[in-house]
Amino acid sequence: MPLHLNHRALYAAFDRFPTPKGAAIRIARMAPALFATLDMGFFYALGDAQLPLYQHEGNVEIVRHAHPPPNFLDRALDTESQLIARDMSY
Repeated sequence: MPLHLNHRALYAAFDRFPTPKGAAIRIARMAPALFATLDMGFFYALGDAQLPLYQHEGNVEIVRHAHPPPNFLDRALDTESQLIARDMSY
């Protein structure tokens, strides 16, 4: 799926978001600060069956990958390939 906006910032994490875990708390603080500074952004994270795969909130597009591999290295490589597959041209 190509993105709808031309983004000035990317925040990508191969962690599930949102969750009550430490990584998600850090993401919840860092990503909004980045997007507020640059006025827009693309946020990519892992999700699950209960979370929407795509959201558009203001000037931020959120994309979640719902079925990531369980292995950490495979998940990191899969995140990279998912991002490359998106239209990331600025």
